[in-house]
Amino acid sequence: GSSTGTEGDNNVSNVGAVYVFTRSVTTWSREAYVKASSIASNMDPNDYFGAAVSLSDDGNTLAVGAYGEGSTNGTEGNVSAPNAGAVYIFTRSGTAWSREAYVKASGIASNINSNNYFGAAVSLSDDGNTLAVGAYGEGSTNGTEGNVSAPNAGAVYIFTRSGMAWSRDDYLKASNIGGGDNFGAAVSLSGDGSTLAVGATGEDSDTFGTVSSPNDDISASGAVYVFSHSGTWAQQAYVKASNTEADDNFGAAVSLSDDGNTLAVGANLEDSDAIGIGGAETNSATQYGAVYIFNRSGIWSQQAYVKASNTGAGDEFGIAVSLSDDGNTLAVGANLEDSDATGIDGADNNLATDSGAVYLY
Repeated sequence: GSSTGTEGDNNVSNVGAVYVFTRSVTTWSREAYVKASSIASNMDPNDYFGAAVSLSDDGNTLAVGAYGEGSTNGTEGNVSAPNAGAVYIFTRSGTAWSREAYVKASGIASNINSNNYFGAAVSLSDDGNTLAVGAYGEGSTNGTEGNVSAPNAGAVYIFTRSGMAWSRDDYLKASNIGGGDNFGAAVSLSGDGSTLAVGATGEDSDTFGTVSSPNDDISASGAVYVFSHSGTWAQQAYVKASNTEADDNFGAAVSLSDDGNTLAVGANLEDSDAIGIGGAETNSATQYGAVYIFNRSGIWSQQAYVKASNTGAGDEFGIAVSLSDDGNTLAVGANLEDSDATGIDGADNNLATDSGAVYLY
């Protein structure tokens, strides 16, 4: 809640901050406390600076999403469009962090609308020179920014850096644009910045797998779109779960391996009560959550269906996912898991409601 750069003053609600930590052998220490601006008047209530973060491979470039930021004219502190959103880029020299850029969806004020939620998801390439930004509230249906005929259809913006200057490279939409699809709710770039995965949690098709055609037959089953870059960006794949069902929220989280050939997708509201890897994909329970692993070998195909070892109703397993560079290690967040265990491999029980857990595979 600080707008002065002094921790603990809590004078403005939900402004947000980012903390940077570094490790020396096994000891972690805090390196920096990062705010959107050094000017207090530029930090407004409900900016939610820090709602999304991404680091370059060397740790020297940091992208921070602030989906509640309300400027439409490129001037910080302007609040004419609540929840338009912004992204801030910081760079490190030695141990000192400084702000490099303040990134908005467009250079044209009329294209920046309230409730676009630009910055709700961010992802940097390994070298920090390519940035993908999700704006799941963006409402265009015709590919023209500023059009708001389909609220929450969503969009993704690509930015590139040359030297210290950032410029917008592309504006991406789904192949089957629909209001409420939330395209851009999650984004992940491959290491070289040439493959992009985009989650659309509200997409409404009842189809299955990676070779299906979209429709609008059920509500909010969710989908993931994979784009590739070779001179220009183009949609490569439309990815659905193998057990698609309404309100599964497939695409709530996405993560690509460094080479872009392995994709993890979280569906935190998926309804199977299966346990472990490769269990029955029956929809017989409520919001247990699941993660799906896909592999690209020419075409995309599902490789694994992953559940918690202590699957529980309402745990929302898959709300967050992260793959290692080689795609062989997976971390999964379940923010509403109910065990009161502490540390590693504690007891599975339901004695601490919504305490949360992380699972490694």
